[in-house]
Amino acid sequence: MMNYSRKFIFIWLLLYPLALFPAQDAVEKSHSTSVAGMVQLLELETQLIDNLNRYADKLESKLKIVRSGIAEMSLKNAKAALSIEEYLSNPLIAFSLIRRMNRDWINWELYMDEPIGTKEIDFLQDHREFLPTSTDLEEASDGFELIQTTYGLNSTDMAKGLLNGKQYDARLSVLDMYAIGQYHYDQENYGASSDWLYLTIENHKQNPVGVPLQIDFSDVLLLYAEVLVKLNRYKDAVQVINVALKDKKFDAKLIRRRLEIETLIRNEPNIKPKPFNKSVGDFERGCRDPYMVLYHDVISPNEIAELQEMAKPQLKRARVYNSTKNTDQLSKTRTAKLAWFLDTFNQLTERLNQRIMDMTNFVLNGSEMLQVMNYGLGGYYVKHFDYFNTTKGPHITQINGDRIATVLFYLNDVEQGGATVFPEIKKAVFPKRGSAIMWYNLKDDGEGNRDTLHAGCPVIVGSKWVCNKWIREREQIFRRPCLVRK
Repeated sequence: MMNYSRKFIFIWLLLYPLALFPAQDAVEKSHSTSVAGMVQLLELETQLIDNLNRYADKLESKLKIVRSGIAEMSLKNAKAALSIEEYLSNPLIAFSLIRRMNRDWINWELYMDEPIGTKEIDFLQDHREFLPTSTDLEEASDGFELIQTTYGLNSTDMAKGLLNGKQYDARLSVLDMYAIGQYHYDQENYGASSDWLYLTIENHKQNPVGVPLQIDFSDVLLLYAEVLVKLNRYKDAVQVINVALKDKKFDAKLIRRRLEIETLIRNEPNIKPKPFNKSVGDFERGCRDPYMVLYHDVISPNEIAELQEMAKPQLKRARVYNSTKNTDQLSKTRTAKLAWFLDTFNQLTERLNQRIMDMTNFVLNGSEMLQVMNYGLGGYYVKHFDYFNTTKGPHITQINGDRIATVLFYLNDVEQGGATVFPEIKKAVFPKRGSAIMWYNLKDDGEGNRDTLHAGCPVIVGSKWVCNKWIREREQIFRRPCLVRK
């Protein structure tokens, strides 16, 4: 009869024939499943720390040489400050200056370009195969989650090193908390993910992660917002994204996701629409039909300046479409100058068009070019609709459809006047630099919404700059959300 050990090995080989004879793919070490197995991992980390220390020594050695060179050269260079002409009139000094500039700086360039720590970098790369894999990290997360759920441990206590009533000399880092939050999100355990991501955010405020391990804090906030959406906490999710946008005001991904969440809010029967920004007041809350959204800080001062400089040489008197004559013509109903720019005119126009897509969730294929306008003294635009009167000119919408939506950027503040007013719904939007308004011109059935009648009030004092985009409907057949009617 075979002994217990031999019997165990025999059965193990029958059940796991590939364990001793793995395929060519990397073998998972399952580091977390055994404390003994992690001893080697700790020893490896010790070696990697020593290796990094040697790398730092070489950096410091080179830095010491550079600092010494700076001190020596600065001493010579500073003598010239007393009397440059007298200093350079000395032939010894003049020759030394010419020689230094001719030879020494070339040598400094070569020295600066010399790679540092190649041996240490190679050491790290040679040992990468022994580092834990993503599967190892998932297994460790499984074990951590099992401990927490089995003993009902509080996330905050665990993060501080308090386990089942006993305090240990250990605590989780911000990166640890983030990894656990990500794990729970992947496992669709959104309640636990919410706890850990909240801890990540709070601890990151107090102890930000430094270079080179730093994380993009907006990514943490966005993931937390996604968790809140899964928990049907839509308003909280929008507030979290608003926090992220304080640092990344023009992040397309954040803007797009906020718009998507706001769409969910609009379609919730018992939830009022959430403003795009807290400071927009009652405007959005009162404008579901026609649907309108006011955005803040969606175009930067640098972008505004560049757009204005692009437009100035090309400004021409604005024209108005005459459906009877089927042509654009000058009119006293619109006193402004404008310039048109193709979507691909430059990087700025491409960026703005992408931002419009992110703001509206529409595609811009077949839509009209970007239009930059400047209103001068008393500049105004009388009451009008942006959609076309297809009964008089049906050909104008045959290819790309009608103007389903308008996006209007305000490029500057106007001291007095210049508001965009909607008389049918009794709303007015005053120009504010960096803001934009978007509204739907068409109803769900594609007919023009007469409540979108609007006008540009005369500018009393100031110069009004705007940029607008008219979005055509044909490409939006699967894009426009069906809004809940009340």
